[in-house]
Amino acid sequence: MIVVILGTNVCYVERTDAIPKLPGQISKSGTTIINTELGAFSTGLLLIEYDRGMDATSINPGEQIFEKTISGMYLGEIVRRVVLEMAETGSLFGSSIPEKLQTPFSLRTPHICAMQQYTSTNLDAVGSILFNEAGVTSSSFSCTQVTSLATEIMSLLNSSRNQLQVSAFSV
Repeated sequence: MIVVILGTNVCYVERTDAIPKLPGQISKSGTTIINTELGAFSTGLLLIEYDRGMDATSINPGEQIFEKTISGMYLGEIVRRVVLEMAETGSLFGSSIPEKLQTPFSLRTPHICAMQQYTSTNLDAVGSILFNEAGVTSSSFSCTQVTSLATEIMSLLNSSRNQLQVSAFSV
């Protein structure tokens, strides 16, 4: 079983007699569940510049890289970094960049999920989320389309990474 929500864990059933740390503690079934914490894996992972930037500014740089690239706790921050770069390099929201958008973790994963729910013709809610959560006051229809597309791309990348990285662990 694999659990991927705010973190990543994998568990499996093991014979208790195969676990040296549990001498004499044998269950009636002779088995127990072993829970592993995959979030600490960090070598050989597919990382993009936004992952590396987020890791560098996190409270534990260089640790739990796998968790940072796939968990719901960090997806909103990765998308915020993408949108911020688009605002800085492409004037996505006009000539000024909202201070709140520059604040780490101002966009959370629930906001990203909410933005993904809207169609390309009805993006008022995306504009509302950008205003309320990131302080964006000038979001034209095309700006909300671009932001919505960025959330979709990052979610797809996240999903693809989950599949690639989980299959790498099962080899």
